[in-house]
Amino acid sequence: DTPTICDALVLSLRPKDLIATFNWDPILFYACLRNHKVAGMPRCVYLHGNVAIGYLSGGSHKGFYVFAMWKVRRPIRSIKPALWKVLETGLRDAFMLTIFGYGAPQSDLEAIEAMTKAWGPVEGREMEQTEIIDIRDEDYLRATWSPFIRTHHYEVQRDFYDSWIARHPRRSCEAAWQQFFEAKFVSNNQVPRAATLGELQAWYSPLLVVEKTHEYAVFIGGCGGYQR
Repeated sequence: DTPTICDALVLSLRPKDLIATFNWDPILFYACLRNHKVAGMPRCVYLHGNVAIGYLSGGSHKGFYVFAMWKVRRPIRSIKPALWKVLETGLRDAFMLTIFGYGAPQSDLEAIEAMTKAWGPVEGREMEQTEIIDIRDEDYLRATWSPFIRTHHYEVQRDFYDSWIARHPRRSCEAAWQQFFEAKFVSNNQVPRAATLGELQAWYSPLLVVEKTHEYAVFIGGCGGYQR
């Protein structure tokens, strides 16, 4: 009954959004499993694999390891290269990039190089906004992630609940565009910190009603045009 930050994270994003994780534990996967009937979930890719997810040899079936092995009576495996392609496409198309607690270790140099190549030169990212959620020193983080930061277009937060995702759930791109490029005052719609899972899911209901019952379309510069 007690939600994790991952529950708040996936409920605060939409199917147009992408989460790419280097964690192999199933916490994020379980959060999507708990909430997918409540709201449209973001796409998730597990770049180092995941203990709860596997594929048949042909890649045609995906699901729980144990369930899949019971259903098809043969082993399944993880397929990682295709997931990296998803990340590369997501980075190329991104308007907002959030780096949440990822330390860019030396062991992941090839991964960082692939991400930097997909993001492209920062000179070509004139409107994109980068946010880092991390408890380390801001100067260190600014230097570490400089290939993804265009001049002053970045923020550092020590707490997930201070991030754009948590202050403007399911509308973060829209809120950022209005504030930074249309010079409009944008009020926060803060995700509650203290709530049961049921209460948290119910809190998103007004946002979901708009998405499901109205012609919801706003122009997002740098996001590929109109996002429904």
